Amino acid sequence: MNQRDILRNPRHRVAPPAIIAFDQALSGVQIECGQLLIAIRQLDCEDAEIAAGDAVASYLVAQAALRRLEARPTEPAEDLRSASLALGDARQALEQLFDRASEQIAQDSLHWLLRQLRLTLAISNDEPPPLETGDTTSR
Repeated sequence: MNQRDILRNPRHRVAPPAIIAFDQALSGVQIECGQLLIAIRQLDCEDAEIAAGDAVASYLVAQAALRRLEARPTEPAEDLRSASLALGDARQALEQLFDRASEQIAQDSLHWLLRQLRLTLAISNDEPPPLETGDTTSR
Protein backbone atom coordinates (compact mmCIF):
# COMPACT_ATOMS: atom_id res chain seq x y z
CA MET A 1 0.00 0.00 0.00
CA ASN A 2 1.47 3.34 -1.03
CA GLN A 3 0.94 6.83 0.41
CA ARG A 4 -1.87 7.67 -2.04
CA ASP A 5 -3.80 4.52 -1.08
CA ILE A 6 -3.44 5.35 2.60
CA LEU A 7 -4.85 8.84 2.06
CA ARG A 8 -7.83 7.50 0.08
CA ASN A 9 -8.73 4.89 2.68
CA PRO A 10 -10.68 6.52 5.57
CA ARG A 11 -9.40 3.91 8.05
CA HIS A 12 -5.88 5.22 7.58
CA ARG A 13 -6.63 8.92 7.75
CA VAL A 14 -5.47 10.80 10.81
CA ALA A 15 -8.21 12.78 12.55
CA PRO A 16 -7.76 16.55 12.53
CA PRO A 17 -6.18 17.87 15.72
CA ALA A 18 -9.33 19.77 16.76
CA ILE A 19 -11.40 16.57 16.68
CA ILE A 20 -8.78 14.77 18.74
CA ALA A 21 -8.61 17.65 21.21
CA PHE A 22 -12.40 17.73 21.47
CA ASP A 23 -12.71 13.98 22.06
CA GLN A 24 -9.91 13.91 24.63
CA ALA A 25 -11.23 16.93 26.49
CA LEU A 26 -14.77 15.58 26.53
CA SER A 27 -13.41 12.31 27.90
CA GLY A 28 -11.62 14.37 30.54
CA VAL A 29 -14.89 16.01 31.56
CA GLN A 30 -16.53 12.60 31.88
CA ILE A 31 -13.67 11.19 33.93
CA GLU A 32 -13.62 14.18 36.26
CA CYS A 33 -17.40 14.02 36.65
CA GLY A 34 -16.90 10.45 37.82
CA GLN A 35 -14.22 11.59 40.25
CA LEU A 36 -16.50 14.35 41.51
CA LEU A 37 -19.30 11.86 42.06
CA ILE A 38 -16.97 9.63 44.09
CA ALA A 39 -15.83 12.61 46.17
CA ILE A 40 -19.45 13.61 46.82
CA ARG A 41 -20.34 10.09 47.94
CA GLN A 42 -17.35 10.09 50.29
CA LEU A 43 -18.09 13.67 51.44
CA ASP A 44 -14.49 14.54 50.49
CA CYS A 45 -14.38 18.30 50.06
CA GLU A 46 -10.77 18.48 48.86
CA ASP A 47 -11.21 15.86 46.15
CA ALA A 48 -14.53 17.43 45.13
CA GLU A 49 -12.81 20.80 44.67
CA ILE A 50 -10.03 19.26 42.57
CA ALA A 51 -12.38 17.20 40.41
CA ALA A 52 -14.78 20.11 39.84
CA GLY A 53 -11.94 22.41 38.79
CA ASP A 54 -10.41 19.79 36.50
CA ALA A 55 -13.81 19.03 34.94
CA VAL A 56 -14.39 22.68 34.11
CA ALA A 57 -10.86 23.00 32.71
CA SER A 58 -11.51 20.01 30.43
CA TYR A 59 -14.89 21.47 29.47
CA LEU A 60 -13.24 24.72 28.40
CA VAL A 61 -10.71 22.83 26.27
CA ALA A 62 -13.53 20.86 24.61
CA GLN A 63 -15.44 24.07 24.02
CA ALA A 64 -12.42 25.73 22.39
CA ALA A 65 -11.87 22.68 20.18
CA LEU A 66 -15.53 22.73 19.13
CA ARG A 67 -15.23 26.40 18.21
CA ARG A 68 -12.21 25.57 16.05
CA LEU A 69 -14.23 22.83 14.36
CA GLU A 70 -17.14 25.21 13.78
CA ALA A 71 -14.80 27.66 12.10
CA ARG A 72 -13.89 25.06 9.48
CA PRO A 73 -16.19 25.18 6.46
CA THR A 74 -15.40 21.53 5.66
CA GLU A 75 -16.72 19.98 8.88
CA PRO A 76 -19.95 17.97 8.35
CA ALA A 77 -22.95 19.68 9.98
CA GLU A 78 -24.08 16.42 11.60
CA ASP A 79 -20.69 15.98 13.29
CA LEU A 80 -20.79 19.54 14.60
CA ARG A 81 -24.32 19.08 15.90
CA SER A 82 -23.36 15.84 17.65
CA ALA A 83 -20.31 17.45 19.22
CA SER A 84 -22.35 20.45 20.33
CA LEU A 85 -24.99 18.20 21.90
CA ALA A 86 -22.31 16.16 23.68
CA LEU A 87 -20.79 19.34 25.09
CA GLY A 88 -24.23 20.51 26.22
CA ASP A 89 -24.82 17.18 27.94
CA ALA A 90 -21.45 17.51 29.68
CA ARG A 91 -22.39 20.99 30.89
CA GLN A 92 -25.70 19.72 32.22
CA ALA A 93 -23.97 16.87 34.04
CA LEU A 94 -21.52 19.32 35.60
CA GLU A 95 -24.32 21.60 36.79
CA GLN A 96 -26.20 18.66 38.31
CA LEU A 97 -23.09 17.43 40.11
CA PHE A 98 -22.36 20.95 41.37
CA ASP A 99 -25.90 21.07 42.79
CA ARG A 100 -25.44 17.68 44.42
CA ALA A 101 -22.06 18.64 45.87
CA SER A 102 -23.50 21.87 47.29
CA GLU A 103 -26.35 19.96 48.91
CA GLN A 104 -24.30 17.12 50.37
CA ILE A 105 -21.01 18.72 51.39
CA ALA A 106 -21.36 21.56 53.89
CA GLN A 107 -18.07 23.34 53.26
CA ASP A 108 -17.88 27.06 52.52
CA SER A 109 -14.71 26.74 50.44
CA LEU A 110 -16.40 24.19 48.14
CA HIS A 111 -19.53 26.31 47.80
CA TRP A 112 -17.43 29.35 46.91
CA LEU A 113 -15.46 27.38 44.32
CA LEU A 114 -18.60 25.94 42.74
CA ARG A 115 -20.05 29.45 42.41
CA GLN A 116 -16.85 30.55 40.69
CA LEU A 117 -16.90 27.55 38.37
CA ARG A 118 -20.55 28.20 37.47
CA LEU A 119 -19.60 31.78 36.66
CA THR A 120 -16.74 30.53 34.47
CA LEU A 121 -19.11 28.24 32.58
CA ALA A 122 -21.63 31.03 32.09
CA ILE A 123 -19.02 33.48 30.83
CA SER A 124 -17.53 30.89 28.47
CA ASN A 125 -20.99 30.43 26.93
CA ASP A 126 -21.73 34.18 26.70
CA GLU A 127 -24.51 33.83 29.28
CA PRO A 128 -25.41 36.20 32.08
CA PRO A 129 -23.88 35.31 35.45
CA PRO A 130 -25.91 32.79 37.45
CA LEU A 131 -28.09 34.19 40.21
CA GLU A 132 -26.74 33.82 43.72
CA THR A 133 -28.77 31.37 45.75
CA GLY A 134 -28.32 30.10 49.25
CA ASP A 135 -24.86 30.53 50.75
CA THR A 136 -23.41 34.02 50.34
CA THR A 137 -20.16 33.41 52.14
CA SER A 138 -17.21 34.92 50.29
CA ARG A 139 -13.69 33.63 50.43
